[in-house]
Amino acid sequence: MHIEQREMAVIVWFITTQNPQFIKNNSKLLKEEWFSDGSWKIKMEIPAGFYLEFIEKINSMTHGEIRIQNE
Repeated sequence: MHIEQREMAVIVWFITTQNPQFIKNNSKLLKEEWFSDGSWKIKMEIPAGFYLEFIEKINSMTHGEIRIQNE
């Protein structure tokens, strides 16, 4: 059985100790980059069926301080 994957990039400005752990535990990291302003850009792959739940959870954790780029 094949599970469809979805690639996306997320830029997070509001970082808590939970954000990186949640993202690393629930996605396959393809690339990550930290910027001098403290923001974090992550290119990742997640199961397509988990996309909306994943976005809602990250949005809640960051208080909306994210930008999502679908690849």
